[in-house]
Amino acid sequence: WNPVHQMSRVGIPIIGVVRGHVITGGFELALACDILIGSHTTTFRDTHVKFGLAPCWGLSQKLTQRIGPGRAKIVSFSARPLRAERAYEWG
Repeated sequence: WNPVHQMSRVGIPIIGVVRGHVITGGFELALACDILIGSHTTTFRDTHVKFGLAPCWGLSQKLTQRIGPGRAKIVSFSARPLRAERAYEWG
């Protein structure tokens, strides 16, 4: 079962609202939204690399499309938090 695949089949725009920490699977779900709204407390973090896992719901592709390959590598390979303000600036 892949919730991101199910989200892509809905047929209507999905608006996501996030607050606080959006980590790994939550980050993947957030990236699957057509419109994403965060707050000043929102941070995104991809921790797959910390546990030796590969993203399986499209995070690497969707993140690259949104912020570019270089920045996506920094976010994914470092496992450091990305604040909402910076994410907005990057795309």
